[in-house]
Amino acid sequence: MYVISHPKYENEYKVGIAKDPKARLNSYQIGDPERAYSLLYALKTPRFRETESHIHQVFPNKYEWVQGELEEIKREIEAYASF
Repeated sequence: MYVISHPKYENEYKVGIAKDPKARLNSYQIGDPERAYSLLYALKTPRFRETESHIHQVFPNKYEWVQGELEEIKREIEAYASF
């Protein structure tokens, strides 16, 4: 699980799954000449698919980007992933 942000999108975060979150970040940077994406959070969990789906249901979203406060999103990820 990872959370990525871009300064152009305030309070919007890409929440997704990847074996290597840093590599996923690099794939986003390729399309951004300013390289402004940031990896804010990563968590290894065996429940990654269920947790990702839960986050996209709990928070308002635009495709894979969710809207909310970063700390709330992180708390929800940790709480759901630890079931």
